[in-house]
Amino acid sequence: MSLLRQHTIPQRAGASRPCLRANSLLPAAKPVVSLRTKPVCAVKRDVTSKAAEAAVSPAPAACESTGPTISKSAWAQMSYSQQYDELFKYPLNTKKVVPKPSKEAQLNEAGAGSIMFSDFGTTAKRPFFLQREWNPYDKQVLGFIGSMHILALFAPFTFSWGMVKLFLIMYFITGCLGITFSYHRMLSHRSFQLPKWLEYPPAYCGVLA
Repeated sequence: MSLLRQHTIPQRAGASRPCLRANSLLPAAKPVVSLRTKPVCAVKRDVTSKAAEAAVSPAPAACESTGPTISKSAWAQMSYSQQYDELFKYPLNTKKVVPKPSKEAQLNEAGAGSIMFSDFGTTAKRPFFLQREWNPYDKQVLGFIGSMHILALFAPFTFSWGMVKLFLIMYFITGCLGITFSYHRMLSHRSFQLPKWLEYPPAYCGVLA
């Protein structure tokens, strides 16, 4: 028994024409494709935090190109206010290390204030309330914080000893058990360990705070 398959036989003139050719039913041999791949064990992957930082960190030349080039001695002779102005004049480069500012230069700043029992001078970069520009975000914060203080004026009219007792109870549950016991000592510092069924209730008390 044979199978008729269509093939193309080239002619002398370079043309081709289809013809029918009988082949046996033997399965055609499939070409074997060999892919050369590296074994998984041969590929070493560095998944440490240093490799991740190196992958996203810019080139050293890009780090130093931000802002003017100032010598370390010049940085050390600057005041805190001068260093602040120079560092935030351009996009902040968090990888750049500068020397500690000079306290003497800070005390000699124009309009520098003094702090009691301290040899450090203070300089205000912008006024807090008067003679400043209020952007929309400043107005939103002022309205939100101001409304909270206005609502607090109505608290004496809702006073009752029962609410004072409830306040003390909730303060102990949320502040002592939730924040201090659970979040601070147990979860942050890992001072002790508890079973999961006992760890969840004080953590939920911290959420209520």
